[in-house]
Amino acid sequence: MADVRAPELTQPPMDTSAKAWVVAHERINSLRPDQKAQLANTMSIDCERLARAGIAVVEPTASEDRVRHLLAVRRYRPDFADAAFGPSSC
Repeated sequence: MADVRAPELTQPPMDTSAKAWVVAHERINSLRPDQKAQLANTMSIDCERLARAGIAVVEPTASEDRVRHLLAVRRYRPDFADAAFGPSSC
């Protein structure tokens, strides 16, 4: 089977040292496929929690439908969110 790794980023994020970046990549590359899938799932859940927290700061009284709409706006685009949830939820 061909190696289908994602292209390496040339430099670490601004808040990460080059040494830490290398260690993180080595650790991730050493994981089994099921461990990588679990890590990706956990990171996805964490991202949604952070996005929800950000929405709560801006719109603390937003209903769950409104929060879902705003998550869709952040993930995709406003027109996609409107198509999924209707523009009335804006």
